[in-house]
Amino acid sequence: MKKKHFYIALAAVLSLPACQLEEVNLDCPVITGISTPRAGAGEQVTVNVENLRLGEPGSYELRVGGRLIPIQSVDTVNQRVVFEVQEGMQSGAVSLRLKQFACDTSGNGLALSFLEYRPKADPVRSGIFAGSPWQGDFRDGKGSDARFKAPSGLAADTTSGAVFVADLNNYAVRKIDALGNVELYAGNRDYDCKTNSANKFNSSFRNPAWLAFSHATGHLYLADRQCNRIYEISNATNELAGGGGNSGAGCFSNNQVQFSEPEGVVVSGNGEIYMVDFASKTIRRISGGQTCNISSGGPALQPFTLALDEKNGTLYFSDSNTGSIYRMNLVELEPELLVFAPGSASVGSPAGMAVGEDGNLYIADAAAGKVLRYYRESGFLQALSLPFEDSLAEPWGLAYDSKRKRLYLSDRSLQVVFVIYLV
Repeated sequence: MKKKHFYIALAAVLSLPACQLEEVNLDCPVITGISTPRAGAGEQVTVNVENLRLGEPGSYELRVGGRLIPIQSVDTVNQRVVFEVQEGMQSGAVSLRLKQFACDTSGNGLALSFLEYRPKADPVRSGIFAGSPWQGDFRDGKGSDARFKAPSGLAADTTSGAVFVADLNNYAVRKIDALGNVELYAGNRDYDCKTNSANKFNSSFRNPAWLAFSHATGHLYLADRQCNRIYEISNATNELAGGGGNSGAGCFSNNQVQFSEPEGVVVSGNGEIYMVDFASKTIRRISGGQTCNISSGGPALQPFTLALDEKNGTLYFSDSNTGSIYRMNLVELEPELLVFAPGSASVGSPAGMAVGEDGNLYIADAAAGKVLRYYRESGFLQALSLPFEDSLAEPWGLAYDSKRKRLYLSDRSLQVVFVIYLV
C-alpha cells in the first residue's frame, strides 16, 4: 500500500520553562505541529517538536485510537519524530506523549509524567450553530433564524446528529438537527408541571434545566428544578421519578422519592440515570424502578452538574460552593477532588460538562467565559482556543457528538448554541 503523508500545520503549542534532565539543563519541548489528527493503516504521522534533544526512541509514545504506534525515525536535526501505522490497524484519533520531559515552574522537573498534544478548535467551521446573539425569543427556523430564551443544558444524539436544548425561559425542549434546523421537541410553553402520556407537545415545564439522551432507548431525560421531577420524553412526556414524600438516604421507588431542586443529569449505556438533588446535596441513581442515594456531599460539598465517563467507570460532578471538580468511581462511590497539574488553567464557576471519546473532560466556565479541557491521564487543565471566545457571555451547557467530533456549547445570556470542531 502506498503510504499517505500529511503535513497539515496544526498549532498546538505547549510552552514550559527550562528543566533539568540527567544533570543537563535543557529547554523543555514545545509541540509545534502534528501532521494529522487521525490516521489509518499504512499512514505516517509526523510530529514537529522544538527543543527535541533526545534520540532515545523510548522517550516518545504515539497512539492511534488508543493503540501504540511504532516509531519510524527520530530526527533531532530537523526536530521531528515520524511514526508509522502498521498494516491491518484501524484508523483512529492521534495522541502523543513525550514521556521523559516533565517540568514545573521551578525547573526541577517531574511535575508531569508526560506532555500531550493539545488540539484546538477549527477556526473556520466552529461558530454559532443556531440562534442569534442577544436575541432572546421563541422561533423555530434554521441557524441564525431560530431564537432561544436562555438555552441551558444540552444532550447529543450521535445516531441522528441532533442536539437537544433545554430552552429554560421558553419552558420547552428544542431540537437542532445536524444541519442546524431548530424545532420544538417537547412542551407547550406554559409555565406549569404537567405530563401527557399521549402527546409530548401538550406537556408543561417550569424550569427545564438539564438533559440526557439515551442511545439505548432513544428517550430524552429532563431535570426540572421547580417541578422537582425527572421527566422521560419520547412521543409522550412521563414522570420518571419524583413527586413522592421520601427524601432521606437509602432507596425508594421512583414514584415515592422526593427531590429538592434536581439539577445535572446523565444516563449510561444500560439505562442507569445519575442526577443531582441540589438542595439535599446528594447524587442519586435511578435504575430498575428505584432511586437510591449514592453520594452525600454533606455541608462541605454542593454537587451541581454531572458528566459520565462510562468507559473508565467515572462520574464527574462540579461543586457550586467552591467551583471545584470531583470525580467518583462508580464502584467505590468515593468523591475525589481533581487536582490539576502545575501550569494548568483555573476554573471558577463550572456549569455544563461533557466527556470526549478519549476520556478527557470538557468544562464550561460560566463566570470566566471560557471552555476548558481536562486531560484525564496527565491532569492538565487547559482553556480551549476558540474563534468566538471574546463573544462568550455565559457559557453553560455542553454536549459531545463522538461520531461527528463536534462539541456543542450553549450560552445562556448570549441566547445561542455554538458548535466546536476539534482538530
